Amino acid sequence: VALLTQRGKDSYSGHLQGPARQQRGGQENATIEFQLTVNHDACQLQIAQQQLRLNEGRWSPILELTFRLGLFVKIRVLTRVILTQTEPTIKLYFLPLQLHPLHSPWRYGTPKAFLKELWRDCGPFLTLGWPQDTTGLEDGCITDSQFLALCDEIFAGRERILLHQLQRFDEGLLAAVFDSLDRIQHMFWRDRPDIVDQWYQKLDALVGKVAARLDDSGRVPTKVLVVSDHGFAKFDHKVHLNRWLVEHGYLTTRPESATASHTDQSLRSAAWRQSQAYALGLNSVYLNLAGREGQGAVQPNEADTVTERLCTELTQWRGPDGRAVVQQVWRRAAIFDGPYAAYGPDLVIGYAPGYRGSAQTGLGQWQAQSIEPNRDHWGADHCIDPQAV
Repeated sequence: VALLTQRGKDSYSGHLQGPARQQRGGQENATIEFQLTVNHDACQLQIAQQQLRLNEGRWSPILELTFRLGLFVKIRVLTRVILTQTEPTIKLYFLPLQLHPLHSPWRYGTPKAFLKELWRDCGPFLTLGWPQDTTGLEDGCITDSQFLALCDEIFAGRERILLHQLQRFDEGLLAAVFDSLDRIQHMFWRDRPDIVDQWYQKLDALVGKVAARLDDSGRVPTKVLVVSDHGFAKFDHKVHLNRWLVEHGYLTTRPESATASHTDQSLRSAAWRQSQAYALGLNSVYLNLAGREGQGAVQPNEADTVTERLCTELTQWRGPDGRAVVQQVWRRAAIFDGPYAAYGPDLVIGYAPGYRGSAQTGLGQWQAQSIEPNRDHWGADHCIDPQAV
């Protein structure tokens, strides 16, 4: 959300904060100034020698901006901006800044001629790995309709690129990723199944367009594969797995980590010499194994016993609805193989539908209760027992 300073009755100024740069007085962020002039339900935005009209609730085209980090150093970025409201106050929101694919400080894609061709023939495109701004929606920076409009436009851009490539495709393998449906289901599966249905129809229509293009091309028969890496399930409860480990004696915290004014509910507070296991990542549990961990407490000859007890107790865990929280637990050897298998978690947790590891669990943290209701907009997920999704 852009912080605006009112300069007059209908005029505002602000700035975009970019990458850090080194100055004589220390490190500071490079900035780009902008001015905003209000005219009823529309605004005129002037930024980096570009002027554009912003209509309330409508995304701008992709903006190309340059941050100067030094005398000979600059970073080219992309963003889009939306006037989210005009009454009772003006609100302006920019998408997270993204690297310009044609002017990236490191290689964004290869060959570069391919990127230039797509940019020229199909138009500018966002480059963030997750350009559908689910965080902006979750935080209330944009509305459902504004988020959906962004997803529509990202989908349309991907479709243009795919159909453009089909015109040039003679042989080999052509692959394209359409990930907006995943974001739509995360945010609307629970409360707006009608939106999810509409998006499945949109993808079905795309498959039809691709098939029709191939039929009309007169080329030899081409096999079309439609693949998905997972399904979805409701996400009703957040699981703080480290809290459960604390409650069941597998993870011990230092007494000094809990004071009258502050409780450090993270692995920083662990008393490792008295701890057998910890969770880090949405579905991962690690033994505090002697010889592997810095302060390992589980001897190698005890690992199987601790692992078996964890598997049994986790699958016996029941949630507030009386259902199992965990459907299955896999040992590392049942999931991973190859030269890097030893770096994987000791246990992989297959949560039951309705339950998922909390964001805090992913970071090695926890909350006061081992299970809490999920009231987030993000109401569905797939990081659970794969047999359920």
